[in-house]
Amino acid sequence: AYVWQPVAGCPRDLPLFFLSAGDLCDVMKTACLGQPIGGESAAVALFFAEYLPAIRRHGAWLYKRMLWEAAAAGHALWLAAEAEGLRG
Repeated sequence: AYVWQPVAGCPRDLPLFFLSAGDLCDVMKTACLGQPIGGESAAVALFFAEYLPAIRRHGAWLYKRMLWEAAAAGHALWLAAEAEGLRG
């Protein structure tokens, strides 16, 4: 079971949660769609969205936009990690 504890110091409008401590390599590999890099990473960020209400309100085009935004955020995190020398 996950603890779903808000991360200290995060703004209230940024719902970032601590889920669990310990060896989560297999869990993260699964969460990353079976990609081995997910289990080998120092950190894994997963993005969740309640997309159905947004799609109902704005139309199906919004689904692609939400995926694009999640991908852009993930890419920015990856670039920041690379800049800090966090690789392999």
